[in-house]
Amino acid sequence: EIQIRDLVAVIDRVVLDKHGRVRYHYLILEYWAEHTQGNAKGSSDVLATKWVEVNDVASFGLGDDALSVITKAWEMKNNYDGK
Repeated sequence: EIQIRDLVAVIDRVVLDKHGRVRYHYLILEYWAEHTQGNAKGSSDVLATKWVEVNDVASFGLGDDALSVITKAWEMKNNYDGK
C-alpha cells in the first residue's frame, strides 16, 4: 500500500510512424508516493520488483527521463512537510 503525496512530472511522448504521422501519443503523470505497508509486487508489466537505495538507482541502466523523475521525487520527499 502507498500514500500518494504529489505530482512530480508530466511527460508528453509522441511516437510517429514511418510516414511521420502520430502512431501513439502518451501523456504520463509521474507521482511520488510513500510506502505504508505490504510488500512490493510486480504486475504483468515487470519481471521483478526490488527496494533499492536512491543512490543505487543509476546502476539499473534507466533512461535520463526516469532518473530525472526519481531525483526530483526524492528531493520533493526530503522537502515534504506533511501538509
